[in-house]
Amino acid sequence: MNIFSVSPGVAYVIRDPRTLPMVLAFSRWGGFVVRRSLVQAISVRTLGNFQFSHSLRGFIYVNVFGERMGDLSISGLSLRGRCRYDNTDGISQVIDYYNKERISNRATPVGIRVGRAGFRAFLIGANFAIHNPGDRVGQFQLQFKLLPPVR
Repeated sequence: MNIFSVSPGVAYVIRDPRTLPMVLAFSRWGGFVVRRSLVQAISVRTLGNFQFSHSLRGFIYVNVFGERMGDLSISGLSLRGRCRYDNTDGISQVIDYYNKERISNRATPVGIRVGRAGFRAFLIGANFAIHNPGDRVGQFQLQFKLLPPVR
């Protein structure tokens, strides 16, 4: 299926906030206009910090120590530009975002909002790929480590 009827890798922006099922925002991303990239998926994994202890009498004790750091990933597609004559490519813009916001370049966590839930996370890694250069579409995934929620 070809979703690019006129020119591969070109997208047109339709501004209609009623089409979004929820708000997704993260620090200094800037959206499609800046990054030439579309977020397609977000995944969040959280985990409690706990220990189960089995006694000789058959009792099970649970010790809870709060929350562990979680994992969050954001993935999507990067396009060539907003129109046929725009030479800005999205994959370079996402790489630029990673280079500026990665944990080795930033002392504070990135703020991420998914719907009404807010997270603080460090950008620890990224994957970038172009599977079919003829389509002028790249893929990216940004990996974050979530800080436990503040009590």
